[in-house]
Amino acid sequence: MNSLLGTRYLACGKGYEFLPDSNQGTVYSLKQLQEAVGGYIEVLPVHGQPNMIAVVNEEGRLRDLPVNPTASRIVGYEVVGDVAIIPRGGLE
Repeated sequence: MNSLLGTRYLACGKGYEFLPDSNQGTVYSLKQLQEAVGGYIEVLPVHGQPNMIAVVNEEGRLRDLPVNPTASRIVGYEVVGDVAIIPRGGLE
């Protein structure tokens, strides 16, 4: 897998797009990440990318959100809903 550069926001059915810049550069507030994933967040590791984290909707499976195949391929296991992949340390 290639190294992930920058911050990515992976949305179901839309491929991916870059998250809008935060006021602090690559550091995002809890509120910004909750808006990106549509609810409470859960932070997961990204397989093979120790400097990156995946931020998902904590209740995604309970809400029966669809599998996100693009994000699942990048993080190395199945994830659902909209996913923000950001640098470790990018959450304030």
